[in-house]
Amino acid sequence: MHTFGFRPNGATQLAFTSSSAATFTASATTRTVRLLSSQPCLVTFGSPPDAPATAGMLVSTTVPEYITVNPGETLSVIASSASGTLNITPITK
Repeated sequence: MHTFGFRPNGATQLAFTSSSAATFTASATTRTVRLLSSQPCLVTFGSPPDAPATAGMLVSTTVPEYITVNPGETLSVIASSASGTLNITPITK
């Protein structure tokens, strides 16, 4: 994704396991988040979200994902196989 004109606005390190979903809620000014994980994981969005081991978008360890979110929307993450950390970076213009 071309990110010219956009800048990171802080970051959150969200630890996750294969048995427990972790969550992150977008702020009122967040429209896009960048996701990159230390281990493959499954991510879902919603209010409230649910990230069971068999559903969700797979986030890899090598290519960042840029996702459009709604203000106040919650992201849920659970491990695909091994525990890890999901780096969530809000992106602003």
